[in-house]
Amino acid sequence: MHYSAVDLVTGLRRSSPAMKWGVALISVFAVVYCVVLLHMNSDDPFEFNYAGFMRSCASTGVLPSFLLFLQAGSIRCKAFDRVRRDPRWELLANTLWMMAANLVAAFVGTFLFAFMECVLMRQTMTPAHVSLLVMMFVQLMMMNGSVALIILFLVNCGLSFGQVTPVAIAFYTVGNWLLTSLRGDAERIIFYFWYPISPLWSIVFVKQVVPFIGYCVLMAMVIVIAFERTDRLDA
Repeated sequence: MHYSAVDLVTGLRRSSPAMKWGVALISVFAVVYCVVLLHMNSDDPFEFNYAGFMRSCASTGVLPSFLLFLQAGSIRCKAFDRVRRDPRWELLANTLWMMAANLVAAFVGTFLFAFMECVLMRQTMTPAHVSLLVMMFVQLMMMNGSVALIILFLVNCGLSFGQVTPVAIAFYTVGNWLLTSLRGDAERIIFYFWYPISPLWSIVFVKQVVPFIGYCVLMAMVIVIAFERTDRLDA
């Protein structure tokens, strides 16, 4: 099955101007929200701000921008398109776009945090801080990937991105606001893959990275099964 680099941005080129403006506006709002939140805690240490960013800015700033970016660049082939191409091209294109969008969103989120801490707040960068930045990048990727795989599953079951994405954004943004005020482990369970559990890689790798890899393998199999069994001729 032939796939070129041009295919990676096919969905983004086909998206409507309103969709592109929506991505831009939400991204600007996310940046402003994260900058204000970090500025309010400018006197706190680097480790404290890292934990606060992952608990607040991640799901209410980075994740909504990523999900809209994912929707804007995803492809939903019509019946005529599937006559001209292998039907699996749609699944491959959306999977590769999800990975590319995830890299971009995680990098931008990590860069924004590092810029605020090191440039504007003049925090001294240490090896421990660099380790936390790398950990933040990995956790942001796990956050985006875990939610995106659920969305891809639902889309391949017959729903549209327009039906699923707003619900996912509302669930995690409102859920973040509600769960942070509750006691117990509810927040840690819902935000399992990106909750700041420890600054130590040994703990994060065992309790988050390894389960995330297993989650990805499981969801990949489920998505392929859903794609193969869904009637797509009337899409």
